[in-house]
Amino acid sequence: MAKTALPGAKRLNAFAMDPNALTIVGLDTQDGAEHPLYDERINMPLDEGLVRNIRKNGVLVTVTVRKNGPLVEVMAGRQRVRAAREANRRNEEEGLKLILVPVFVKRPASDGDALGVMISENENRQDDNPLTRAKKASRLLDFGETEEDIAIAFGISKQAVKNLLALLELSDKVKAAVEEEQISFSAAIELRDLPRAKQEEQLQAILSSGGIGVSEARRQRRARTNGKSKPARGRPVGVKTLRKVADNEAFTSTLSPDPVAILQWVLGDDTAAERVEGLPDIIKG
Repeated sequence: MAKTALPGAKRLNAFAMDPNALTIVGLDTQDGAEHPLYDERINMPLDEGLVRNIRKNGVLVTVTVRKNGPLVEVMAGRQRVRAAREANRRNEEEGLKLILVPVFVKRPASDGDALGVMISENENRQDDNPLTRAKKASRLLDFGETEEDIAIAFGISKQAVKNLLALLELSDKVKAAVEEEQISFSAAIELRDLPRAKQEEQLQAILSSGGIGVSEARRQRRARTNGKSKPARGRPVGVKTLRKVADNEAFTSTLSPDPVAILQWVLGDDTAAERVEGLPDIIKG
């Protein structure tokens, strides 16, 4: 019997490939939505955090591909492949070693099965909640990593790392509310300048009002700076929410569109939504 690298392990169709040798349908071909492996997200801007992470760590999650004649088509992992290509472009400019992408060859029974693989890989995920991410960031610090290293590991900015770590300094009740999704991460961070007793007072006020948005602490900070507040940090608006707004007739109608107000809402102005007829209902719907 052939030896395997791991006891009990079986060999799979796994390889390491140049990302430029892989085919991203719609990006490297002229195909559109009629192709089962077309994904409109190939037109999204590159994720700079992912590029930096790949330059440091390589591609850690295997890309799933299928053979299609001479082509090796990506079924799952398009953004990893795109980011690896950019990472290699920069590495080549600097005379550094190029990165290979780990790929797993799958043989779907049909085009429908191939589409199912693509959807499954993107939809069946459960992201860490902010508190879990904060604990992981703190552990990295304990192991001697810098905030820059942590930013690369998470694919976020150094300021976002500081915010994550600040979450651990909040009162236990506030942290529990974040973990149970009773209050948003951004609202919790706004409490960081308050004593813990005050944090819990503000938490109760937020929960009593039924809101999970920006807390009273932001208004208090503005008062302390004579109304000269810092630019809003923005809110974590998902693509689905933005699509709801963009696709809704209230947004495109000539009767009551206010794209400036919508942008202000995205940037953190809670009152802006009220200036667009129906926007609060669109967001909730």
